[in-house]
Amino acid sequence: GICRSVDSVMTLVLMLTHVEQSCYKNLFDLADPHASDGGLDQMKAASFLKKSGLPQATLHAMWNAVASCGGVRNGKLDFMGFAAYCRLVAMVQNGLATADDIKMRGFELMQREPEALANFEGLSETSSIPGSPMPGRPDSQPSLLGMPLPGGLDTGASL
Repeated sequence: GICRSVDSVMTLVLMLTHVEQSCYKNLFDLADPHASDGGLDQMKAASFLKKSGLPQATLHAMWNAVASCGGVRNGKLDFMGFAAYCRLVAMVQNGLATADDIKMRGFELMQREPEALANFEGLSETSSIPGSPMPGRPDSQPSLLGMPLPGGLDTGASL
């Protein structure tokens, strides 16, 4: 697998920036306000993560990478896994990784601080991390939430 041990994803949480920690916790709570019972079940996680606008195959590669690192327990995506997933989404959205990269180097990519936070459809603010403008958008304003993506995304929930 991509991870050396089930506890590997624990390191990721300790390395999250304050902005990431706050943003991903807010997004996790939005995905399922009742997720405190062990995490997001696969259907709710899939439904929320599809709002990233990424292809199904890419989302599936991310799920497998996060699951192999211990972020999915008893079929539920825990907060640590969700944060790792958000980092992978941000990497792909910013052109820094592909589904194949995630399959080969998912754990390594989870460890990198993203240039911008992940974008999810329906969250109306820009997603730059303060002090780090989005590529190609030097005028973007810092915020903790994502920016709307084009509509028409598949609404099915399976990963």
